[in-house]
Amino acid sequence: AILLSPPSLEELAHNHTATLVCVASGFSPKTHEFRWWKNSEKMVEGITNIPATEDEKKLYSASSLLTMPESEWKSSAEFACEFVHKSGTAVRNTTYTPTPCLSEVKITIEPPTAEEQFVKKTATLTCRAIGLASHSDVSMTWTSEGKPLAAGAPEVRDQGGIIVAESKLTADLEKWRTGTEYRCIVSHTDSFPTPRTVVYKRSFAQKVVPSVFLLTSSSVENFGTKDEVTLTCFVKDFSPKDIYISWLAQDSVVDKVDYTVTDLIPSQGQKPLIGGSDMTIISDQIWAFSATGTLLVLRETTSICCKEFTNLYNIQTYIDYEGEVEESDHLWKTVSAFLSLFLITLFYSIVATITKVK
Repeated sequence: AILLSPPSLEELAHNHTATLVCVASGFSPKTHEFRWWKNSEKMVEGITNIPATEDEKKLYSASSLLTMPESEWKSSAEFACEFVHKSGTAVRNTTYTPTPCLSEVKITIEPPTAEEQFVKKTATLTCRAIGLASHSDVSMTWTSEGKPLAAGAPEVRDQGGIIVAESKLTADLEKWRTGTEYRCIVSHTDSFPTPRTVVYKRSFAQKVVPSVFLLTSSSVENFGTKDEVTLTCFVKDFSPKDIYISWLAQDSVVDKVDYTVTDLIPSQGQKPLIGGSDMTIISDQIWAFSATGTLLVLRETTSICCKEFTNLYNIQTYIDYEGEVEESDHLWKTVSAFLSLFLITLFYSIVATITKVK
């Protein structure tokens, strides 16, 4: 059997040389000869022959190496290994072909997460190259406003059989928010001959203050027959789409595993967006909350919005930290009814007291 292997990508990248390996196995007797050809012309330089070895079946294996400059290998010439033996002659051919994945490398810059922006007050940009040809010599650098930015060495890993490289940049949060342009330059000769540059600049949209709704059952009786209660926060008609939703119980942050946040859904006209979050709580835990919980919504245009629910009744308060304080219709009706009953009771008490005095 004759096998001809092309040079490795690592050799091409590190040494800028190309070594072809021709292996013959399972032959006998031992006498043999390797011949190398380039476009039908016999080659005499750069050849290294490895002596034959014998296996337990008294059969022999041998190999021959042809080393040349990288440029010669990539010249589109055809190279051939000829194995000459008493049993016959075999020839294997090969030529350089560009790596198929060169045109498939995808490079993107991902913006910071909403949690980073609103909670941690940081901005981490991630430059990601997917589908590289090899792990070696991957360079990823950052620039902004014509100046280089400090970032660590890229992380290169295998992800489902695909080579992925990532570089993270900690940017100035305010500069990122105001639309400063950032560039990631990726260099990898095994994947593309010249460096590639991707640009990221935050886009701006009309600022629309969201409407936030906390959806619960209408009465406590509805919860008495269930072991769980699902609270839903519904956020609608807001822009831009940067938004972060979390839950608090007695001013303590609820673990993320206890609730889910849906994907954003564009409204008609692709302007406002809709988002939501569901949280399911065991009923015994609800009453341990002292009948008060808080949903926290953070976003750039409104800073902080919260809704409160008391005893799981429909008594809700919406607080906008830009200055306006709005009360839900349900709360206003409850308070109005309470005040009316109080005033009526007070009036009859005064009348009864005056009558007795007379």
